[in-house]
Amino acid sequence: MIKSILIITILISSSLLVVPISTAVYAASPQLFPSSVNKALSIKWWQWLLSIPPDNNPILDDHPCNVKQSGPFFYLVGSFGGSAERQCTIPTGKSIFFPIVNVIVTLDKNDPTSDTIPKIKKIASDFINQATDLKASVDGVSIKNIGTLRAQPPAFKLKVPDQNLFGAPAGTYVAVSDGFWVALKPLSVGQHTIHFGAEIPSNNFKVDVTYHITVQ
Repeated sequence: MIKSILIITILISSSLLVVPISTAVYAASPQLFPSSVNKALSIKWWQWLLSIPPDNNPILDDHPCNVKQSGPFFYLVGSFGGSAERQCTIPTGKSIFFPIVNVIVTLDKNDPTSDTIPKIKKIASDFINQATDLKASVDGVSIKNIGTLRAQPPAFKLKVPDQNLFGAPAGTYVAVSDGFWVALKPLSVGQHTIHFGAEIPSNNFKVDVTYHITVQ
């Protein structure tokens, strides 16, 4: 079975139309899509992440950021805890999606603590309720009102291949997710820095990730 709780930070894909904006606009405030898009995007993000085997998965150090990237959104990833600093080249016109902190819980009919969707939703919610020190910035400008970026999508199916990050048996799982996500409109051509992080003190978990982005 997939691990019941996993906290990580990352990005995804959608059919939304996107419009590039200038560096000058970002100097005033990072431009985001409405937080209402985060539910659907977060599901797609998990499906994207778990479709990539560990030997090429960008959440693990030294693996490229452009694996299986398609569609209008480019997915960034964080870590399984700790700091990470990465270089990444993103095509011009691509929007960016990533979680500041998130969690996934899978249904397990053999475990009375997680054998119904309401139970696993509560596990996920209780966990993310503990998140502190949430932060995200673009080119040194902080994203405001992070508390409004939380997404709690409905239960979804998660297809897991033989080789996967969790070492779980291949198959299709029912999962729920919770977390804080950023759906960022396209950056201007050139160099940018994206920084994000959070803590879950009760689990001694802290993530702090910096991406040095080249848009070209």
